[in-house]
Amino acid sequence: MEDLEKKLDEAPEIYPNWEPAAGDKLVGEVIRKDMVKGFDMLVVKPKNGEARTVWKITTLRDLFEKVKVGDRVGLKYLGEMKSEKGRNYKNIRFVLEAKQG
Repeated sequence: MEDLEKKLDEAPEIYPNWEPAAGDKLVGEVIRKDMVKGFDMLVVKPKNGEARTVWKITTLRDLFEKVKVGDRVGLKYLGEMKSEKGRNYKNIRFVLEAKQG
């Protein structure tokens, strides 16, 4: 119980946002899944490189519903697209590899 209370008193570490250009990829382990100021987010730590924050957007809804800390994810930004209704959206393809065990 004391550990839980201690965590409440500590400010969580903040990581830079993943801000991809078309074709960029982010592959790594999910080290945090959280909600910050009402917005869902993940922190993904690549094997080599700095952890990045990924915010939930419509195209990642399924990923956010399934992913758990310790899972491996791959994200590829395909660019901005236009929906059938004429709205612009960020198209991101993802692959999820659940943690074994």
